[in-house]
Order: sequence, then C-alpha cells, then structure tokens
Amino acid sequence: MTNPSGYLFRVGQNKAHRLIGRSRWLSRDQVVFTEPWAEPGFDRAWSSLSDRQRIVVGLVHGFDWSLGEVAGLLGISKGAAQTHEKRAMAKLRRGLGVAS
Repeated sequence: MTNPSGYLFRVGQNKAHRLIGRSRWLSRDQVVFTEPWAEPGFDRAWSSLSDRQRIVVGLVHGFDWSLGEVAGLLGISKGAAQTHEKRAMAKLRRGLGVAS
C-alpha cells in the first residue's frame, strides 16, 4: 500500500456514505461553527501515535469498525489490534490531559 492514510480516509468515507447517504451531507457554507469543532491540542496528540495506532483508533472509534475487522485489514491478531487501541487511547488521554 503506497498511501495508508489515503486508503484509510477513502475506506472511512465510503462506509460513512453507505451509512448516512449522500443526501444528508451539508456544504461548508451551510454550516456555521460558533465554537471550535476539535480539541486544540488534538493534532499534536494524534501525531504522537504510531501509524498502526492511528489506523486502529480511526477505524474503531471514528468509523465504528470492530477490532476483528481492523485486525483482518492490517493482517494482525485481534489481541494485537486491541493492544494498539488501548495504548493509543491512553496516549491520547495523556496528551490531552484527560483522566481515563
């Protein structure tokens, strides 16, 4: 795979389109944000994760994949995927100063 991040983005986008449908998406000019939509320190905490940890957390928590599905995609055991997820979430919580 030459671009894992691009692949992950496209897989998530396709799953979201199937779940929600294209008709419910709003254009950027239809949405008015009054508060920040993301935690300001999230990008720094996210970039501290390894590639595998980002893929596992993105798919499990962002796109509601099961650990078994992620493990199959990455070619690792379900236990290894669970370990990546737990360590990544702990690292994110520490990076954001959030108690578990």
